[in-house]
Amino acid sequence: MNQSNHRVLALLQHLIEQNAVQQVLYLGNDAPPLAEHAQCTLQSVSLCSPPSEAATLEQIAGFPHSDLVIAGDAMQQFDREQGLQVLAALRNHLQARICLLAPEPSPWQFTDLIGLGFKRLARCERDAQVVTLYSYAISDYNFTREWNNSRFWANPEMFGKYWW
Repeated sequence: MNQSNHRVLALLQHLIEQNAVQQVLYLGNDAPPLAEHAQCTLQSVSLCSPPSEAATLEQIAGFPHSDLVIAGDAMQQFDREQGLQVLAALRNHLQARICLLAPEPSPWQFTDLIGLGFKRLARCERDAQVVTLYSYAISDYNFTREWNNSRFWANPEMFGKYWW
């Protein structure tokens, strides 16, 4: 394993340790050796091939709940729309944290993934290919804004005084 593969593995291990992950679900055949280094169980799953939208979404609905889902090489078989639907389905089926290893060039634009709530964590080489690591976590996807509370809603001191 070369140095850039070690970087991707180190980032994933850091996410596992930082979030006390117990169960990891890897989508693909080429799962990184995470279970050897972190105290977690790793289950590798292949998605339907050739990709069929209905079959894949049905398969995702049947996935067990995992602390972390790593969308790896299985995502490469999808075009832009199918890939976004798969990622949205993973997110919507209560997977608390999702990581996407997106090779470049990728069918998904940065703005597509930001729109789904993903954050870009790192960009590095893996097996002579540039890979971008994106992460989605329900716990930190929508930060609390200072102005978004009842103190700033609709002039509370004027409530009930004027009618129009």
